[in-house]
Amino acid sequence: MSLSSGGGSHTVVMTSDAGYTLAYLEIDDQFTYPLVSSYTFSNVQADHSLTAYFSLDSDGDGMSDFWEMQYPVGPPPPNLNPNDDLDSDGLTNLQEYLNGTNPLMPDSDADEMPDKWEVENGVNPSKNDAELDPDNDGFTNLEEYQRNSDPNNPDYIYVGINGNCGDKTPCYSIQEAINASNTGSVIKIAQGTYPESITLNESKSLTLTGGWNLSYDTQTADTTFIQAPAAPQGSLTLQMVTIKP
Repeated sequence: MSLSSGGGSHTVVMTSDAGYTLAYLEIDDQFTYPLVSSYTFSNVQADHSLTAYFSLDSDGDGMSDFWEMQYPVGPPPPNLNPNDDLDSDGLTNLQEYLNGTNPLMPDSDADEMPDKWEVENGVNPSKNDAELDPDNDGFTNLEEYQRNSDPNNPDYIYVGINGNCGDKTPCYSIQEAINASNTGSVIKIAQGTYPESITLNESKSLTLTGGWNLSYDTQTADTTFIQAPAAPQGSLTLQMVTIKP
């Protein structure tokens, strides 16, 4: 089907005849996952197209016979149990089908990020997108996975001299920022000299990055000076900060 521009939202519902299931969903000439029974085009300002492809599902398990035959396990296919997790990656066979992943490989696209993590975090589990940075926070998808942070939400915390962080709020001291941070957070420290003592005493991994102007969009080396931090627990990564004797 096709939709013409004109504003508003439009929801398309896909239904199959008995013995068939949704096999592919093509939106604006791009095959799309996960497979969903309805799709909403919001605030339509341009023409759109949607094509739903259905395939035989002789055992009625929500997975097409053709897809099951690509992964023969045990008796002659189609025989996959939709609730099994053959590769022990946390996704059932049905979830693997709906997300276009391989039920026999925990990392279908071999990008070092498990399928389940990619599905849960809105990262494409069928394409090697390890080096992409969708939230533009300076960390690739792979680094976000390794840091246990959200690849779609920049986890920034701001530090400035005497509570001045430009238009960024809240504005912390370095120690306050460390205390307020979640593991994987990036603490952006404005240019200046910070005489305060710094201690990380929790099991979390943080990055302290300095040299920022008050818009926090440009860094200059050798402009942020801090005391040597202590980390009895957890880990601190320092970037573009100078340890003051």
